[in-house]
Amino acid sequence: MTIRVALEHRTSYSFAEPVQVYPHTIRLRPAPHSRTPIPSYSLRVEPANHFINWQQDPFGNWLARVVFPEKVERLEITVDLLADMTVINPFDFFVEDWATTFPFVLPEQLRADLAPYLHPIGDDGGTTAPEVVAWLEDQLPDLLSGPADAAPGRGTPIVDFVVGLNRAIRGSVDYTVRLEAGVQTPARTLQRGIGSCRDSAWLLVAALRHLGLAARFVSGYLVQLTADLGAVGDGADGPAEDFTDLHAWAEVYIPGAGWVGLDATSGLLCGEGHIPLSATPHPASAAPITGSTGPVEVSFDFANSVTRLAEDPRVTRPLDATQWARVDELGEAVDALLAKGDVRLTMAGAPTFVAAGGTSDPQWHTAADGEEKQALAMALAVRLSRSGTLRHHGPGRGRPGVPLPGWQITLADRADGLPLWHDPTLLDSPWGVGRLDSGSPEAADAARDLATGIARRLGVDPATPAVEHRDGHLFVVLPALEDLEAAIELVAAIEAAAAELGQPVVLEGHPLPDDDRVRTTSVTPEPGVITVGVAPTASWHELVEQTESIHEHARQIHLASEKFDLNGSHTPTGGGNHLTLGGATPADSPLLRRPDLLRSLLTYWQHHPALSYLFSGRFIGPSSPAPRVDEGRPDALHELEIAFAQMDHLLAREPVEEHGAEPWLADRLLRHLLTDVTGNSHRSELCIDALFAPGPEQGRLGLLEMRGLEMPPHPRMALLQALLVRSLVARFWAEPYSGPLVRWGTRLHDRYLLPAFVAADLRDVIEDVNRYLESAGAGRIDPAWFDSFLEFRFPRLGDTLVGGVELELRTALEPWPVLGEAGPTGPARTVDSSVEKLQVRAVGLVEGRHVVTCNGVPVPMAPVAEHGWGGPVGSKGSTGAFVGGVRYRARTSPSALHPTIGVHAPLVFDLVDRWSGRSLGGFTHHVTHPGGVSYDSYPVNAAAAESRRAARFVTDGHTGGPIDVAALPDPLTGLGPAVTDFPVTLDLRRFPGTDGGTGDS
Repeated sequence: MTIRVALEHRTSYSFAEPVQVYPHTIRLRPAPHSRTPIPSYSLRVEPANHFINWQQDPFGNWLARVVFPEKVERLEITVDLLADMTVINPFDFFVEDWATTFPFVLPEQLRADLAPYLHPIGDDGGTTAPEVVAWLEDQLPDLLSGPADAAPGRGTPIVDFVVGLNRAIRGSVDYTVRLEAGVQTPARTLQRGIGSCRDSAWLLVAALRHLGLAARFVSGYLVQLTADLGAVGDGADGPAEDFTDLHAWAEVYIPGAGWVGLDATSGLLCGEGHIPLSATPHPASAAPITGSTGPVEVSFDFANSVTRLAEDPRVTRPLDATQWARVDELGEAVDALLAKGDVRLTMAGAPTFVAAGGTSDPQWHTAADGEEKQALAMALAVRLSRSGTLRHHGPGRGRPGVPLPGWQITLADRADGLPLWHDPTLLDSPWGVGRLDSGSPEAADAARDLATGIARRLGVDPATPAVEHRDGHLFVVLPALEDLEAAIELVAAIEAAAAELGQPVVLEGHPLPDDDRVRTTSVTPEPGVITVGVAPTASWHELVEQTESIHEHARQIHLASEKFDLNGSHTPTGGGNHLTLGGATPADSPLLRRPDLLRSLLTYWQHHPALSYLFSGRFIGPSSPAPRVDEGRPDALHELEIAFAQMDHLLAREPVEEHGAEPWLADRLLRHLLTDVTGNSHRSELCIDALFAPGPEQGRLGLLEMRGLEMPPHPRMALLQALLVRSLVARFWAEPYSGPLVRWGTRLHDRYLLPAFVAADLRDVIEDVNRYLESAGAGRIDPAWFDSFLEFRFPRLGDTLVGGVELELRTALEPWPVLGEAGPTGPARTVDSSVEKLQVRAVGLVEGRHVVTCNGVPVPMAPVAEHGWGGPVGSKGSTGAFVGGVRYRARTSPSALHPTIGVHAPLVFDLVDRWSGRSLGGFTHHVTHPGGVSYDSYPVNAAAAESRRAARFVTDGHTGGPIDVAALPDPLTGLGPAVTDFPVTLDLRRFPGTDGGTGDS
């Protein structure tokens, strides 16, 4: 998710008359140790009549020595550079064992090497200023978690210590812009309590050196970009607009880690926005420009600017303002088409959320309940409540193997806007702090008085209302009622009695009766997530308002719609975001009125695998919770074609326009075909359980549930999903879709689990939909709107340029097969998730010369036509791209297919030159951190996750020495005869010896 920026820094001196300008030294070129990639750099000096020599100072910094042979009237120095603002994790480093705690002792040789950076800073040049010493004595008790003279390994963790010291400087010195030349002494900075960035940096250097830590002064550029999302709560929003300027900070030497940047102005470690220009023992050696002129009057000016040139699609900003305006406009136009066709479509959903900032607790992985989940669900329910909302706590859905059902919070509102409940302070939380001891006489009196008050208002016996005091709260159990008016009367009596008593209540028992005059929203715990069951919406405007409101309410209480693995993998919540299509009533449902609409959707989804795999979760394939219709029983397509033929026959005999379709038709024809391999009709990509099922009325609602859709990380991505579905419904209502079903065979999982083929298929879908939309005068879908989906589903792991060939690595998809039972099992089944798949992409291959190999085996490469998405930052695809898949064992597992095969990581990719018989270069992909860093916490956001992924991609480690090109194995052969089932995928499991035993799993 790189953002490429152009930085321009101009410094100009205008002289009153022509003057001799003596040689100048310019230190405005990014230093060799800059971690921010700089694709291009330019230094322009005017006047043009000058001589320039690039040099390196004793500390390895670049400097330009410029000589002017003639007098000049104006001197202008302009730096223009491009920087890739790829996220950098400033904590991604290794520390030597003997230096993990402070204090530590430097080995004699290392101390000698670092001597210039250990020299004390004081007024006399030989000892630290007493003001700095006194300040440290005051601060150290708060910074040290162990004795100041602790033995090695028993002191304060070194990272915690330097971070704390950096923050202490920030807390003691306020920031100001100081235009005077030079740097204040550390003593002066402490006395004033205010200073520029260079003053704070020099004070930090002085403090670090006094403590025996080598430190240096750094001048450089600071680039700050506006955040895509505002801060939640009291957090700072950051800059209001993109910004750059010269800046200064310190670097401390930590053995093993090297030089670590500390920005005392912000109190943070240095990241991708810190571009070092010069790092030296003293600020005088790091001045950006030094030199002199003859005596003359001079005016000085400078300017800094940063401009975004290219941005990778990213989930925090999937669409810019212009794009969203076009999406919104198209949404209204599609609504007009639906209204014109009298489709009467409603859409509901079930967005899912997890705790933001780390999801290590089981309640955010597999457990259905937990204390944090209860607290966040309650907070979300309160925020979603409107004026007049009734909040009910009832039993949730039962689960196989779980003896008791869970819980569910239901929010009920009257459709006419009148309140069901007037005073929200009279609604209690069952998980809050109890107001009374439930075993006390006061609690018994409160329960009795509440029941009496309710009964008096209803004119019934006081024993009738079910009221009890438990866990410190008053509970009222609602009875099962079929009449809404009776239920409203009961609720009014409960509220009036609670108000008279002055005690809030928890409403539980049966919910209000199903009635079109009441709209409900539910908040329910599911394994690993909180699910919000939203009320159906009848228009695009309603859907937008509902979706954005729910997501923003969730964000404000630190609920997120995305998760991150320890290694930085960015994933959906895991709980789905199913869309439900139907009508305001079953009689209005377009799926019951026009069964051919369901046939169109089924056929179109089967024809376009991108619709199944781009918007799904990580668990795909035959054993997933929502398999495609052609991933189930082997004869599914044959039987489905028979069902479609029957549908055509019956509808032709009694045209829908004349008599309307029989509501049971689609269910009877398709119920037994839209299932998984076990016959479970709920586990289907397009589920018709609630269409018109035999049995209770709850199964005859005219609904189609699109269960293959997973939770996207941004509300506008969810709305894009919905817009695409709405556009397809409008199109199929006007132009029913049919055609022979495609026998994809192994091509389905060979090609369409690779990002390039999914992207190409998605473009076909959008072009097809656009033909209809444009013919109807509604506008068109821009394929670029879906780039964020492609980037989220298939993140780029890295790219490099080798011998004129562009190589890129992306995540691909891999099904998780169900394993055989081993002993007693419950309702769950074990799957094998130890195998993963990647896509390698190459542009510029020369036929007959270049071969891309992985762990010594050629990767089968297929040509793809790219238009738009794909490639490194700033690219718009390529017409000469080739892609191939690599399936490999990523980690060991106690239960897996082929358990004797070891881990194949690290994966070494080479661009082999057949002509020279050598590798021209390549890259290495690691499953875990190549330096052995073991993360003990989950990434807190997408940026932190990206930095972990980037650390696993290394542009070195290619195979050295001569390569016997003739002996390279056929990637489609492996263990035996040629394999044609997966012609675009190299399966390393078929090549013994390509694994490394347990590898770096």
